Amino acid sequence: MGYYDTAQVCKNGHVITGYYDKYPDSRKAFCDNCGAPTVTHCDGCGKAIKGQYDADRASFPTPYSRPSFCPYCGKPYRWTALKLQAAKELVETLDGLDADDRRLLGQSLDDLMTSSPKTEVASLRFKQIMKKVGRESYDVVKKVVPDL
Repeated sequence: MGYYDTAQVCKNGHVITGYYDKYPDSRKAFCDNCGAPTVTHCDGCGKAIKGQYDADRASFPTPYSRPSFCPYCGKPYRWTALKLQAAKELVETLDGLDADDRRLLGQSLDDLMTSSPKTEVASLRFKQIMKKVGRESYDVVKKVVPDL
């Protein structure tokens, strides 16, 4: 029977390894992409970040992708929270939006983070409000928001 190894991810969300326990040589104290310290446990509950699934038999593992939320306490991992914070700060700098648009867009970003009944509504609202900003601003926001 297989098991999940522990993952190591930098505080900005770059995956260091999905096999922290199995391959100790792949561990790094700091990220070689951004220099941020790395973590292996949830800040909220202290449980290990679920890494790559390792089967007992020979198999072809799927590529590891970092999770956005802790499956044990439900809180967003640090990189997810940072991405949302950056998106909300970006909304505050957009030209062509009034206070209501900014407030609605900020609320929509919260709903875009999760898969819930509100996600589709938030997506439509986001698209409608983003029509009011220029192409350059839209392109910048598009780079940040898809990761949410």
